[in-house]
Amino acid sequence: MLSTRSAFFAADDVYNRPLISIVLNHIVEGTPDIIRVKELILTNWIKAKSENGSPRFGELTQYVSHWMGFAFWTPEVKFNIGEHVKLKGSESGFTTETQLTRYMNELSLKPYEKYKSPWELIIVPKIVRERFDDRKPRSAVVINFHHCLTDGFGLLTLMSKISSSVVDSGVKSKSPEKKLPARQQKISLGGICKGVYFLLRAPYDFISYIFVKVDPIKSNSWHLPEAELEKEWTISPATEHISSDLVKEIKNGYGVSFNAVILAAFTGSIRNVMLCHPTKNVPDFIRVSVPLPVSPHPGTLRNIWTATVMKLPVGEKCPRKRLMYVEERLEKMKKSPLHSVLFNFMAVAGGLFPFLIRPLLKIKNVTVAMSNLPGPKNSEYLLEKKLVYMEFFLGVGPGNIGIALSSWSYDGIIRVGATMDNGLIFSSEDVPSLANNVLKQLLILKDYVQEEA
Repeated sequence: MLSTRSAFFAADDVYNRPLISIVLNHIVEGTPDIIRVKELILTNWIKAKSENGSPRFGELTQYVSHWMGFAFWTPEVKFNIGEHVKLKGSESGFTTETQLTRYMNELSLKPYEKYKSPWELIIVPKIVRERFDDRKPRSAVVINFHHCLTDGFGLLTLMSKISSSVVDSGVKSKSPEKKLPARQQKISLGGICKGVYFLLRAPYDFISYIFVKVDPIKSNSWHLPEAELEKEWTISPATEHISSDLVKEIKNGYGVSFNAVILAAFTGSIRNVMLCHPTKNVPDFIRVSVPLPVSPHPGTLRNIWTATVMKLPVGEKCPRKRLMYVEERLEKMKKSPLHSVLFNFMAVAGGLFPFLIRPLLKIKNVTVAMSNLPGPKNSEYLLEKKLVYMEFFLGVGPGNIGIALSSWSYDGIIRVGATMDNGLIFSSEDVPSLANNVLKQLLILKDYVQEEA
């Protein structure tokens, strides 16, 4: 049976019209041998064992079935690695980055094959960067999976198993295992007071989340009713890498957090796209959903995370004021019990019948979804090929979310991905601009830092 938090996402129509797919793209040097790739996946994923001898990633060979309305993992009748690990060629012998993006867009909307585990890994060889003179032979390792299978940190665990540097992986750097369990931590008066505060504050924050004081549809022309969203979207990666050092320079210059800098740049990028629309106004604020990891993560295929909701000041003209507002909201978010309440709420809601889960899965009060994954800090080899960069793209899901932004760091660089529901798109440049404006916003913030120095 699926864990309740995974069952929450399994209420999505996985095998007919999935809306909560995640597509990851890893660019590597050279061309991985498809036979060798299958061997590595079989050895390190499919045949991997837990300490008790059971399959560690057994869900990779099981599909989602339903009995009495509840979701179960059911073994595939005859698991075939070739149905999950594939090679995609092209008639011309090479694939441009534009063609690759279009292909990933199709994957993010494609139903998963019935009676098969909802994941696939595709090798796309001979990627050509048409906007640059760089003609080094590169390939894309594209992974498409449904969110009911696992979360981002579960996926990082998987990727570490086919990477040449497990010790330096993002999973290791984010591992919570060094922390003592709550029952072993020293109990203090401050901790008791914090616990009481959370208990008293939690109902207020949860009710405020469910019942928004301001109708987002009336106050925000970008927050469309679900019926006006097409639930088909367009994705776009950013053209250029973002240096982690650039983000750190801004972070240190203003004395704010790394995440605040990224979210402020996302805010400015969304604002710029909104300003270019001839018929829609820029609202004062938009509500965004931000996922948060929960420790400890078991290192298996599970959804062990929560989310919080915060406002971003897209109506604010000054980039510096936007940054400081975001930092303030992040600090308040850390003290709010909302993410803890939502974490437990998902565990309870996931145990309900699917017809009761589906209305809860529709996020009504949020316009944008944002996600940030930490990857390996140093250069690595993936599937025995040197990894150049990584990026991922989110489906917007059911409900009223129409925009999604993601970032993934690796070896000192950050790649940004953007998704926008086709019902919101006015120009073909909207989605590329949404991704590319993030770097422009960071450079503006850097100029402010230098002017004040």
